[in-house]
Amino acid sequence: MQYAAQFGRRGGTNASAGGDEKRADAQELETWEDEGGRSGSVGAEARMLIVDNDTRAAESLELMLRSAGYADSCVAYSAYAALALAEDFRPDVVFLDLNLLDMDSNQLANALRERARPCYLQFVALVSRRQSDGQDRGGQRPFEHYLLKPINAADLTTLLSLLKQASEPRMTSFQQAIESSRRLSGALPLSMR
Repeated sequence: MQYAAQFGRRGGTNASAGGDEKRADAQELETWEDEGGRSGSVGAEARMLIVDNDTRAAESLELMLRSAGYADSCVAYSAYAALALAEDFRPDVVFLDLNLLDMDSNQLANALRERARPCYLQFVALVSRRQSDGQDRGGQRPFEHYLLKPINAADLTTLLSLLKQASEPRMTSFQQAIESSRRLSGALPLSMR
């Protein structure tokens, strides 16, 4: 599914990008793959939304995710673009920079989570070295994971493995009780049911 450039979707090579930038991207991808960037994935069908007003960092993360097998990823360079994009894109995971210019990141995370209901949405805060990864603004903690910028392959691979574990279906205690009841009733003779 293609998204308009106004929302930050990279639809291929930028014609205005210089040869040096393309070589840097290729070198970055090669380094990522050499460091084991293809291991540990949430699943190729997972939809990843990257929200960061730093275009270079956002595009690098998207390149790393695509290299790891996540073909369905989008980039939004502002909070309002992310809100508009999320309506149609319906992400499973949102990588959200904590230094957005147009809206507080916690407010954006809460708005995206509210719109995603009843679906489960995982958030990864993109944290610079200047910030505290345990940041708690107003008692709100909308982020399940934190990732230190600049992002390296080892940290991203570890995070993708954690996301995969979190996305695996788990039975609630109520579902487990029903399943146990079904198994038990199937084991009973017909006269006892």
